[in-house]
Amino acid sequence: MYYEPLFKARCARVGRGCRLVQAIPLVSGNLQIYLGDRVTIDGTNTFESTAVFDAPVLHIGTNTTIAYHVAISVAKEVTIGENCFIAKEVTIVDNDGHPLDPAKRALHERVSPDDVRPVHIGNDVWIGSYAMILKGVSIGDGAVIGAHSLVTKDIPPHCIAAGNPAKVIKQLPHSELSEP
Repeated sequence: MYYEPLFKARCARVGRGCRLVQAIPLVSGNLQIYLGDRVTIDGTNTFESTAVFDAPVLHIGTNTTIAYHVAISVAKEVTIGENCFIAKEVTIVDNDGHPLDPAKRALHERVSPDDVRPVHIGNDVWIGSYAMILKGVSIGDGAVIGAHSLVTKDIPPHCIAAGNPAKVIKQLPHSELSEP
C-alpha cells in the first residue's frame, strides 16, 4: 500500500497506471526517473546512479514490464522503449562502474565521463533472464535478447541475438502491430 507513493515521490515523472508488485525498487544517487503509462515493476530491483554527471536519467516507456532483481546503473542515460519486457536478473549499465586503470581504482576514483556511453533499448524489445547490456549499446525495435547473453555491441531491429558476446542468430518478420 505504501510502496507506490514512496517510489512515485522519488520519480521525476510517473505516467498513469504505474504498478509495483511485491516490493519497492532501491533507488540510489541523483537519478532522474521518467516512467510512461502502465509501467509494471515486479519485485526488488536496483536503479542506481553514479556521481559522474549531475542528473543521470532513466526513461522507461509505456506498457513496459521490468521483472524482479533487475539492476540498472546509470551515469548519464538509459532509455527503455515502449512495450518492452525485461526479464528477471537482467543488468543494464551505461558505465564500467570503476575506472579501468588499477591506480585510479586503488584511489577509489570515479569513472571518467569519457568512459560513459548511453544505452538505448527500442520499442517492443524482450530481454531474456540474466542478460547483461553494456555501455554504448543500442537495441533495435522488436529485437529479442536471449537469456544469459552479454550484449557488447548494437543489435539491429527485429532479430534474435544470443550468446557471449551476443550475436544475431535469426531475423524476425516485422509484426503488423509494430508498424505505424
